[in-house]
Amino acid sequence: MLIDIVSDDSYKRFNIKSAEIFGLKGAVYIERLLCIIRKAVRKGKINDGFIKVDRKYIVEETTLSKDEQYDLDSKLEQFNLIEKEDKDTLRLDISLYMSILNGELFELSDISDKFRSRKDKKNVKINVIIENLKNSITYTIIEMKSAMENYIESIVNSGKSLTTQSLLLFQQDLDNYSNGDISIALEIIKLATIYNYVICYWAISVYERQHNVKSDVRTTTQTRVDKLSDKIF
Repeated sequence: MLIDIVSDDSYKRFNIKSAEIFGLKGAVYIERLLCIIRKAVRKGKINDGFIKVDRKYIVEETTLSKDEQYDLDSKLEQFNLIEKEDKDTLRLDISLYMSILNGELFELSDISDKFRSRKDKKNVKINVIIENLKNSITYTIIEMKSAMENYIESIVNSGKSLTTQSLLLFQQDLDNYSNGDISIALEIIKLATIYNYVICYWAISVYERQHNVKSDVRTTTQTRVDKLSDKIF
């Protein structure tokens, strides 16, 4: 069934695209509607595609007020994405929704302008950058991956530029220095997060000062800095 395409497992592939088009609130609201539809299908409580929407449930799950939900309903109706039987009974056209995500119908700018404020557009852009960078995390250990995710969010939200290349270099330098010692690596990531250091070497320098240690291990960034210093001086 089409609803399986946007199941809990696969929906993560679509929500960034959905947020770009419908804004953060619109994307979250549609995701909750899809969740309600999935549950209704499993329980056999769906009537010709129509579902009864529990507004209180959506408030609890998303913090979207009832007024915000009804406002989103009106906007979705303009693009025939939902059809309402009454104020709380509606049908979501999943096929049309998927077509919009794939760019097959409408000018996407026409839709996004209806749903998103300037703040939404900025937040969506930041979230897309963060998610793309998280895909470049090389660690599989939960603690390391989580620490790097927090680091990425901190750097990007601070307004600093963080590229995939610089993130990979950060992890390479961290691996070279920590040499498999997770506790050291986590402490360095924490320092880089606190001080919003894009370059790992700077966090390593703080770590060494705090622990009164000096390692002979050379990081890629450190080597580049030393070479630049030699040329200047």
